[in-house]
Amino acid sequence: MGHPPLRASQAREPGATITPIDDLIDRIRELEEEIRLEFDKKRDDFRFVLDEQRIRSSEEIAAIQRGSRVGLFPYVTGATVLTAITAPIQYLGIVPLVLLDLFVNGYQAI
Repeated sequence: MGHPPLRASQAREPGATITPIDDLIDRIRELEEEIRLEFDKKRDDFRFVLDEQRIRSSEEIAAIQRGSRVGLFPYVTGATVLTAITAPIQYLGIVPLVLLDLFVNGYQAI
């Protein structure tokens, strides 16, 4: 990452007075360093990698997720009776929403 930025107290000329703003800047930089250290610890705990500003899980986690996948047929056949009865009713709610969207868009186009 390069060299850490100079603290506000280090960047001043000798004999210059320390202002409350300089103290705040120093504290902010210390907190940024603490955050960076905690982030590095958590990255090791959760086993993820930063790749050009994208977060990718490790291969170990990806293999576990692939192993716990369930196909569509076992998922549907494993559903409870109550789920099988209520799911079509819930999906029917999409129809009025689509109609509402069409009418609103048509009204705005006029």
